[in-house]
Amino acid sequence: MSTAIPDDLEARLSPSLRGVFRLELDAGNVIERVDVDMYSRCALAVIFKSPLHFEEIKARFGKPERITCWENRDGHYSIEAGISCDRTGHSIAGPIPT
Repeated sequence: MSTAIPDDLEARLSPSLRGVFRLELDAGNVIERVDVDMYSRCALAVIFKSPLHFEEIKARFGKPERITCWENRDGHYSIEAGISCDRTGHSIAGPIPT
């Protein structure tokens, strides 16, 4: 279910994604919604209003272990690009950059 943004969201988020979460907030990106247990393989999804800053993420963090970058272009779902933690199933996403 999509939920209000919890006060402890950063603490609940996979440690592998916290740096990216903080980078997006510091860059001025705004959280659009938080999805909890909406998808079978994603227990927590943080969706930003603007595209993620993939070049800065790569420059700052490289490719951490257990992190997967992904894109969804299937019109049956939100058209988004993001990263997810393979260990926890948590994800951070935003619209696909144009």
